[in-house]
Amino acid sequence: MARMGVDATTPGPREIEEWDLFNELVADGRIPVVSSNLYREVEGERIPLWQRHLILDVDGVRVGLFGLIGGTEFAGAAVPVESGVRFQDAEEAMEEMIEELRPQVDLVVMMAQMSSRTANDLLTRIPGVDVALYGNRPSFKPEAQWVGETLVNQTGSRGQYMGSVTVIVDPDGNVIDSGSFNKPLLDPIPKQPEMLARAEEADDISKELRRTGTVEADRQEQAALATVKYLGAETCRRCHAAEYDHWKTTPHAGAFATLSSDHGMERTPECTGCHVTGWEQTGGYVAGNNKPDLTNVQCEACHGPGTEHVRTGGSTPMAEATCTGCHSGEFAKDWDFGTYYELVRHDK
Repeated sequence: MARMGVDATTPGPREIEEWDLFNELVADGRIPVVSSNLYREVEGERIPLWQRHLILDVDGVRVGLFGLIGGTEFAGAAVPVESGVRFQDAEEAMEEMIEELRPQVDLVVMMAQMSSRTANDLLTRIPGVDVALYGNRPSFKPEAQWVGETLVNQTGSRGQYMGSVTVIVDPDGNVIDSGSFNKPLLDPIPKQPEMLARAEEADDISKELRRTGTVEADRQEQAALATVKYLGAETCRRCHAAEYDHWKTTPHAGAFATLSSDHGMERTPECTGCHVTGWEQTGGYVAGNNKPDLTNVQCEACHGPGTEHVRTGGSTPMAEATCTGCHSGEFAKDWDFGTYYELVRHDK
């Protein structure tokens, strides 16, 4: 990002989960990190983790940037306790940033690490943002869209698209025109020898790390499997036959088959995690390990590991947050919790 000349970034769930690595990269100091609603509390005072906002001069136009992470995204990010990170309500922080930036700049830009639905709702209710850039698995839109008085750009996920927004501002700071250009990166792109060499070096290092880490990973996996295990839907079926039969009629039961082997999506973490059970969880899905078979979105994906259910008789309560880990951004489409929950619930 530094070599590309990126002016600012705002952290999302993945950056927070990789807390130590992210802070190591931030300490390099070449990328300004803007986060308006993450902080630490010291003696009763909120101390921002990084810059709460950033003001840039772009060809004579004063641009104010602020960044927000959504409550659902923060809650699901497994923030290390020792980090001391706390979360300010996104709506509250947004209002503060607009009030502070508006008198100082021509354009107010929001970087949003939250679901498109949540961000759209905020923009509709709280005026004052000129441009919003959506992260956290946004949909791909060929052109920027207007949400109220805000120009919103969504350029997809997994680095597969390039997005550009142009805003024309008159001498008084009024937006008089705008345009966008969003394009899938499908066409061949000339390779820069220096960057290609860096990519190949990183690939070699990655291969070596995977090779040397296999033994230790296997040891840790076996230790984890000895405590908490996902048992698979066939085991659940022994006591919950009716629920199992209903589950077999839902798209969840065939989720893994929707991944395209032609593109290796079944081996891509960004894709696989929402099509299997117990992804990156203790005793959960392991690629190539089908004992038990944890492909597809099975019972334990929603209700928690089977061993815990056997021991305590309880299960993870169903809530909207159970679903929005996967049904968000470009994968939400017309998804609505109330509507789709009725299609998969077993107690009707």
